[in-house]
Amino acid sequence: MLHDDTNEHGGSPLAIRQVEVNAIASGMSTHSHNTKAMHKHILNNYDIEIPDNAQVPENESLLLVAQGIIDAYDSYENKNAYVLMIVEAKSINFSDQYGLELMVTKTRPDIKIIRRVFSSLATGAKLGPNKELLLDGNKEIALIYFRYGYDPCNYDFPCSWDLRLLLERSRAIKCPSINFHLSGVKKFQQVLNSREQLERFLEPVEAEQLSGLFCKIWSIEANTSAGNEGFQVGLKGSQSGLVLKPQREGGGHNIFADDISPFLKRIENSEERSQYILMEYINSPKEKNCLLLSDDDPTTDPSKVEFLDEIISELGIFGSILANGNEILSNKHAGYLVRSKKFGVHEGGVASGFAGLGSLILVDDEHESYNNSIYYH
Repeated sequence: MLHDDTNEHGGSPLAIRQVEVNAIASGMSTHSHNTKAMHKHILNNYDIEIPDNAQVPENESLLLVAQGIIDAYDSYENKNAYVLMIVEAKSINFSDQYGLELMVTKTRPDIKIIRRVFSSLATGAKLGPNKELLLDGNKEIALIYFRYGYDPCNYDFPCSWDLRLLLERSRAIKCPSINFHLSGVKKFQQVLNSREQLERFLEPVEAEQLSGLFCKIWSIEANTSAGNEGFQVGLKGSQSGLVLKPQREGGGHNIFADDISPFLKRIENSEERSQYILMEYINSPKEKNCLLLSDDDPTTDPSKVEFLDEIISELGIFGSILANGNEILSNKHAGYLVRSKKFGVHEGGVASGFAGLGSLILVDDEHESYNNSIYYH
């Protein structure tokens, strides 16, 4: 996201800030691709002016994410094995999942994909003599693709954690494996916020460049000096400039502004402190744009609708990484995602109806912000 670091001395320098890394069930590659196609159609067929030097980049997120699945499948030794997509019983985002499934099978008709509800695998999955993952008796699985299993509430049925362990112990390639899954938690992000840790993996110049993208972030763990210092920042700091985030995926669990201090006081003497990270709140610049959401009434007279909202946007980069232990076999970008929501709305989920998807338009930095585009949900 862009961060507007306005201060009392004037000026509003903009800087890119990393929000997070989502390492499991990263959705919207299908819808992002389709959104770009829709915007391309609108630009080509309607009288919409854009600056002469503006560029609307292609977004091949659907094809590239599908290719990541294909690359993983091809690295498995049994070419007759299946891809297992783990899903929830009733998904509101099934069209995004099916779009990806269809792209994989369109590109590679020899790849067979099985969709299964997570809980059903408790009785349908087992390990073979060489730890191959077998489904329905003899269907060997090459790749397990998690579109579910990212939230603790997903493990609410008997033997759920035993099932996750069985999947992890299997020879099947996991998307993600447990180590990549855990790389997305906020604690990992907080540790990597240290230059010392970054320089374990990067050259000093690269570490300096990357650290400039990070928000300020504090541990609030008990019984550590750094954690107690961060806890006091949360109690006494500028509440509007902070956000408290849990170590979990799925959205909808963050604590903002005036709610932070009372919450911290409640958990001050609890082990629950280790489940949260305190972060600098990203003050994103506002722009006027058209945001179409699912709660908009289609029967409303268009002449009476205020189409332009104040919105803020977030850019996400899809990627695929394939590794065998410490050996990285491939590491590729896979298109992008633009997610926008109304200013003042804390939640940012597209599937939950708080945000819409958009497309990029690249304009030379000598031009002012360009707002003539449409976001939709």
